[in-house]
Amino acid sequence: MRAEPGDRLLVIAPKNAFAAWDEQIETCLPSFGHRFLRPRKTDKIPLQLLDDPRLMIIGYQQLARVKEAIANHLVGRRVHVFLDESHRIKGQNSISTDAVLSFSHLPVSKLVMSGTPMPQSTSDLLPQFRFLYPEVQADEDSVVGLISRVYVRTNKSELNLPPVTRVSKTLPMDPLQQRLYELMKSALAREATQALTIKSKQAFRGLGGLSHAFSSSCPTRPCWHKRSLSPIPTNCRWL
Repeated sequence: MRAEPGDRLLVIAPKNAFAAWDEQIETCLPSFGHRFLRPRKTDKIPLQLLDDPRLMIIGYQQLARVKEAIANHLVGRRVHVFLDESHRIKGQNSISTDAVLSFSHLPVSKLVMSGTPMPQSTSDLLPQFRFLYPEVQADEDSVVGLISRVYVRTNKSELNLPPVTRVSKTLPMDPLQQRLYELMKSALAREATQALTIKSKQAFRGLGGLSHAFSSSCPTRPCWHKRSLSPIPTNCRWL
């Protein structure tokens, strides 16, 4: 661990991840005695920072509106900055990217975390790498090689998760739900009928004939073809 007594932590994350960070602190550090400060109103954040919170979590969009206040808070303090879902700064010219990169030279340590670090192309890695190493020159041709030296992937098997038990239950609708469903289905059918051309209607009738022929060939039960799916990475951490 790089943390020293009295160090602070700033987490930048999507709002839907805030609760998970609170749960992790409670589970991993039950005696720590601190909770994440969640800035609520942009104009109140400078006052909240005067309290010098040990833990603070803020969203990417809100950060862009208070980046100067956050940068001033980092100056002269030992603050570790973590980017959760770091691919949120994949855009080269977005306000969130500019805000994060504007103080990338100030944290005492940095960590970026993402399950999809490059959702579209290799260039998505550039802002994330520049946050970690603003002093290192990188481009689309070199960033993969550079980041591979500090890239760590956690596989699902390494998490020792218990097996998943799935229970499927069919619940009947109550009368109001059933009525609403029928109304929506009728309205949808009317809209589809108005939108379809004569040629499209003929094509759908043809599909109906194929469906009937298929069901006739399998009189006892439908025949299904199951395709195999490639495993999806569950988590990536860059240290």
